[in-house]
Amino acid sequence: MDSKKGFSEKDLTPEQRRQFEAMKNTAAKYRGRSEDELMRELKQTVQKDKAAGTLTDKKMENFQKKISPMLNEQQRKKLDKIMKELKGK
Repeated sequence: MDSKKGFSEKDLTPEQRRQFEAMKNTAAKYRGRSEDELMRELKQTVQKDKAAGTLTDKKMENFQKKISPMLNEQQRKKLDKIMKELKGK
């Protein structure tokens, strides 16, 4: 890939292409939704995954620790607020 031209789908492996397409489809699914709608769906998904045993508070905390360094202060505060809501605290 020529770094001057940026990202090209041609540079992806078949697995990366599949993942990229999945991300594009997910982004399209949520495009245009309000923050309230997104939070409602996120809460439902978290509740479902916790009930199924596939998500724990510890996993959410690990995610938060990994992503926080990539966020600015305002985004970190928003993530903190969301995490508290999802954990019911």
